[in-house]
Amino acid sequence: MDRINRTRVRIALVLAILTLAIAAQGLSVAMAEQPLIDRLDLSETSTATSLCDFPLVEQREGTLQTLVFRNQSSGEVVRIATNWQDVTSTITNPESGLSVTSRFAGHDGATRDEDGQFVFFSQGVRGLITVPGVGATFGQAGNTTVRVSHDGEVSVFAGFQWDGDFSAVCTYLAGTP
Repeated sequence: MDRINRTRVRIALVLAILTLAIAAQGLSVAMAEQPLIDRLDLSETSTATSLCDFPLVEQREGTLQTLVFRNQSSGEVVRIATNWQDVTSTITNPESGLSVTSRFAGHDGATRDEDGQFVFFSQGVRGLITVPGVGATFGQAGNTTVRVSHDGEVSVFAGFQWDGDFSAVCTYLAGTP
C-alpha cells in the first residue's frame, strides 16, 4: 500500500475509532448551537522510497477541517466530518526534476443514528494523478459508505472507485518514454 493510501486509511481509522470511543462511553457534554470546528493546516515534505524504483519527494499542502456535531438535547456526538480543502500533493523525482500533482477534495466522516447505527463515509476525489501524454492513471473518486447496524451487520455501498496503476507515474517521473 503506497503512502497516499496509508494516509487516507489512517485518517478514516482515526475518525472511526474516535466515533466508536465517544459512542461507547456515552460522553455527554454541554449543548452547542454550532459544531465544534478544528482546522489542520498541512505543509509537509517527505521522501517516499516504496512507490518507484527511485526515491521521490512528496510535498503536501492544504487544510483539513474537522467538524464535530452534537445532539442538541443530549449533547452526545452524532456526526464527525472532515473536509479536504484545497489539499494538493506534488510528487517529484529530484534526479529528473519531473513532477506530478494530485488533488484531494471532498469529505469523510462518521455519523451515529438514534437507533445505534454507525455510518462511515468518504466522498470526493483522492489523489487523482494525471500523467502528461497518458491521462488519468491513479487515484480514487466517488462515494463509499459503510453502515454498521446496532447488531453488528455491515453493509458497504461504493460509487465510482479506481486505484489504477502507479507504474505509469514512475515511468513518467523517471523521464523514460
